[in-house]
Amino acid sequence: MTITNIAPAPQPLHPALIDTLARSIHASPMEVWWNLATSRDSKMRLKVAVTREVPAKIARLLAIDPDPGVRRSLAANSGVPSSILAILAADDESEVREAAVSTLAGKGREAAQ
Repeated sequence: MTITNIAPAPQPLHPALIDTLARSIHASPMEVWWNLATSRDSKMRLKVAVTREVPAKIARLLAIDPDPGVRRSLAANSGVPSSILAILAADDESEVREAAVSTLAGKGREAAQ
């Protein structure tokens, strides 16, 4: 018998994620979102920013994140409410502004269909 598909080894969890999950064991879902969005590790905040189901309250928090990469990723997320994208469209960073304007335009096209 020949095995043709071997599943890749699971990736180890990032230490910041382990810490956040450990703090969140008894937390509500919103507290878990909050813990991830306020992580000192920008990679954790970035993962939240690209999640389509990010709650509006968390998106508002990430819209003022000090890391422009987090704000740019949030601005490119079509799951973010238009009111928050409008804020990002006025960001100091041109890449954030461009991503927000593009995402808003896409939402406008979807709404018109």
